[in-house]
Amino acid sequence: MGQMRLLGRTEVAAFARGNPIHAEALSAWMFEMIHGKWEGPAALRADFPAADLSHLPHAVFLLCALSVQVETVIDFRVNIVLIRKIQTPLERRDMTSSYAGNA
Repeated sequence: MGQMRLLGRTEVAAFARGNPIHAEALSAWMFEMIHGKWEGPAALRADFPAADLSHLPHAVFLLCALSVQVETVIDFRVNIVLIRKIQTPLERRDMTSSYAGNA
């Protein structure tokens, strides 16, 4: 069991530049992801009890008192965490509104 490889660090850096209030929490989350050694979902859940792991390999992490949502794909076999999307509640609300407007 090795350390996880985190794919999508440039996206995290870009998000943090645009949302500096969340930069420290994202940096801490990235550190934990990179240095984590989880054999499976139970071990990850122990470190991130608020994470939504109900649709693995897709996992959602809520950071900054639920102010930032990081959507990932996790492969425990090859120790990879792929960041799919990072967004704030406002961005999620805007996306929902735009979908409702297209209906």
